[in-house]
Amino acid sequence: MAYKQYHQSIENLLLTQFIKSSHIFDDSDEDFDNENDSEEEENDMIFLGLSSLLDSRYSSSRTYNVVKSQEWWCSIVPNYDDVRFKRIMRMDPQSFQSLITKIETHSIFQSTGNKQQAPVELQLAIFLRRIGSKDEIFSICSRFGIAEGTVYLYCKRVMLAILSLKNSLVIWPTEESRKIVHSGFKNIGGFENVIGAIDGTHIILGIAPLNQPEIYWNRKKKYSIQCQGIVNHRGVFIDYEIGWPGSVHDAKVYRNSFFYQNVSTLIEGWIIYLETQRTHYLVFLSNPLIILKIIYKHNLILLILYIV
Repeated sequence: MAYKQYHQSIENLLLTQFIKSSHIFDDSDEDFDNENDSEEEENDMIFLGLSSLLDSRYSSSRTYNVVKSQEWWCSIVPNYDDVRFKRIMRMDPQSFQSLITKIETHSIFQSTGNKQQAPVELQLAIFLRRIGSKDEIFSICSRFGIAEGTVYLYCKRVMLAILSLKNSLVIWPTEESRKIVHSGFKNIGGFENVIGAIDGTHIILGIAPLNQPEIYWNRKKKYSIQCQGIVNHRGVFIDYEIGWPGSVHDAKVYRNSFFYQNVSTLIEGWIIYLETQRTHYLVFLSNPLIILKIIYKHNLILLILYIV
């Protein structure tokens, strides 16, 4: 209580000195010399008052006794079956443990101070819940028993750890793996030499970006960024292009993608390329690819392409 009164007194003093110095209510006929005599003293008082306020981080005391509990994570989640676990984490338990194995050795999870970090399992679970649900931050904080800033911290750590795996996980198939992909697509639709299926999507942004928001406004009247992906027969990404603003046409995203610019080294000889009907296939009518034949089957446009 004394703490608040002390700062209130300083604020009142500063306000009083400001009013006096601005002569808002000054109707007297004092000489200009007298005003100059007191000006330096008043400035000193204002400076000391501001310094006192700046020395304190908060103008009022903070409450640290917020009740938190990780009972749900520690006692309830371990008893979930695979189906319920996947509904919560958007990932089955086996994949969850596999991802932990891949990222737990990353340096970002190594404690640099005396306080130990939370288990990687908890940090990954919070990250998955954050990006895989529409829960508000407060809901996540309540469920996992952590503070709001901790949610952002854990998500940042996990994202950096996952991004470091890109070169080892997103790999274009070559040699033996290429044969496996060809065989996989043949088993699905009976077509030879299919190397991948491509499509695009929009990643919706929660709020408009601060910088040039208009270029992120897409045709569906939402703010988004573009994502173009190529997957193998198992639906695993073998290439992706992400980050273009939502208003950019799919054709431009494709022409500037890693695949397009390196197609001569990624694809050899005859190739079949799968594309959904919803995306205009004229995007592919450009060198170094030539469409030889277009076949419609099972709502797919199968583009038989040959490298010139």
